[in-house]
Amino acid sequence: SHKSQEVDKIYKIQEFNENGIGLVKQTALRKGLYGLKALRNFGIKSLYEAAESSDTQALIKQLNSRAPGPVFVAVAYNTPWTIELLVNCWKKHCPETPLLIVDNSKKDTSAREIRKICAREDIDYLKLPHNREWHPSRSHGLALNWTWKNLICKIETINSIGFIDHDCYPIRSWSPAQMPPMVAYGVESPGWIMDQKTW
Repeated sequence: SHKSQEVDKIYKIQEFNENGIGLVKQTALRKGLYGLKALRNFGIKSLYEAAESSDTQALIKQLNSRAPGPVFVAVAYNTPWTIELLVNCWKKHCPETPLLIVDNSKKDTSAREIRKICAREDIDYLKLPHNREWHPSRSHGLALNWTWKNLICKIETINSIGFIDHDCYPIRSWSPAQMPPMVAYGVESPGWIMDQKTW
């Protein structure tokens, strides 16, 4: 019948993707591709985390000489004006919380300008090792991981740590002291990545 022919047609369409590849085969290919990407990303992550920044030890020594307290980290990327705006808003609304700028800029001119802004405003600054990753999200993730492993974990005086995007600007007074005591803060996402819950 016409109806059964339509059902068969839909079933056949569902067996293949738009390129004519069987869905079962496509799923296997995707799993293999994701596995290769995961290995690639792990290798890039390991190599980058082992890279060194010439100013790291001096900054660690400087931060360890301070009284225990919080620190917030922002990753800069090629846009000095966002850092200048963030620093101005931070000093106005969060003056009791130290801000640390870790610079993931690929452009030397941007990095020099961001360094000047931080020096002028007395904001801690560190130029991260050269990051060859082209994808913005992966580049940012590498910068965060490097900062955590090579900097944050070596500062004994930190009692709380936060990360803020370089284009998020406080518009009213705020301090970590206003937050209830918890191990971590965040919003749990309904999604999953590689069988892991996301935040």
